[in-house]
Amino acid sequence: MSHTLSFREDPPPAYFDPPTEPPAATPVLSTELAASGDPSLTLDAVWQRIEAWIAFRWGERSAVFIVEGPGEWLPDAAPFVASTIERWEDGAWIAATPDPTPLGGWLLDGFQYRLAGTLGSADEPPAAVQAAAIRLARFLAARDGLTPRPGTTEHSIGAGVTIGAKAPAARVAKAIHYSGAADLLRPYRQVHQNS
Repeated sequence: MSHTLSFREDPPPAYFDPPTEPPAATPVLSTELAASGDPSLTLDAVWQRIEAWIAFRWGERSAVFIVEGPGEWLPDAAPFVASTIERWEDGAWIAATPDPTPLGGWLLDGFQYRLAGTLGSADEPPAAVQAAAIRLARFLAARDGLTPRPGTTEHSIGAGVTIGAKAPAARVAKAIHYSGAADLLRPYRQVHQNS
């Protein structure tokens, strides 16, 4: 089986801003993130965390895979439509036309290939993915008096009586899990479940 040597994708022109309260007509999640007071917490940052966790993309962008044959190769991220396929031969990339396979990949020989094209769907993400983005964003933006700021291990407030809360030191690093977003994203972790 062929395998991917490198994969590069550009960010999409814009990420999807899901409505937070159905049936809201306008997206408001980016406004909630801005209200958190953390300038690094943006809608783009939330989607980048989600995309790092899953294999599917929403929002079309350019992508390039460098792949080594021989055998069938299936894209590691989806949906992917190749616009050019080249193979490395005699020190240069030359146009190639490998045979397609039934699962949406290509049958490659023993060369290295460069497949460039469009990655991502122009459609809105499924409801579960939108809900995961909302959970993750709200978890990261939490700033109420009893919730420790992301990255802290302890937080307390006091006015005669002290009320405290503790959070794991890895709260931000594991936010995809702690927010419940990972459970919603499980079906989108792999492009090909049987590979």
